[in-house]
Amino acid sequence: MSTSSRIAAFLSYLLLIIGWLYVFLFRRHDSFAKFHAWQSILIVGAAILCPIIWAAVGWLLFHIPIAGPIVAIALFSFVIVVIIGLLAGWIVGMISAFQGKVRKIPVLGDWAERLTIGWR
Repeated sequence: MSTSSRIAAFLSYLLLIIGWLYVFLFRRHDSFAKFHAWQSILIVGAAILCPIIWAAVGWLLFHIPIAGPIVAIALFSFVIVVIIGLLAGWIVGMISAFQGKVRKIPVLGDWAERLTIGWR
């Protein structure tokens, strides 16, 4: 694994949008960097979508008398667990990119691999 490929993959985690643009514009033939860029995109996307989905479900649950609001508030613990897991995956992805390893995080890593192969 070349040093420039490892740096590009690492930057896709560290600089987010700027790192993704760098990989997809200047390193588009580097499958290692693209894999880590896709994995980083999916982590950030999941971190954004999780609270939005919770808010929508919570809004619907608040219309159910008595138990609805309690369940909606309790579901926020799921959001916290997901965000902590995504943060751990982000750190593991950053470390593995720096080390030159392809280490897939659970669920999102498989999607990143499919996107890397399918998006040329």
